[in-house]
Amino acid sequence: TVRDDGAGLPADFRAGESDGLGLELIRTLVEEDLGGEFRLAANGDGGTTATVRLPLAAISVDRRLTYV
Repeated sequence: TVRDDGAGLPADFRAGESDGLGLELIRTLVEEDLGGEFRLAANGDGGTTATVRLPLAAISVDRRLTYV
């Protein structure tokens, strides 16, 4: 889990619906490639919390991911 104290997410933010690639790339890697969970939450006082949860099987040294 990572937290910051920046401006936070806009009220109308929807993952996968923005023009940016960063968060979508992380979500795809974590959820689709590694079988984990990626969650974003706005902190009540500003800022954002990002949580990544991975199954132990996804951390196997035998699994290699290749991107072109």
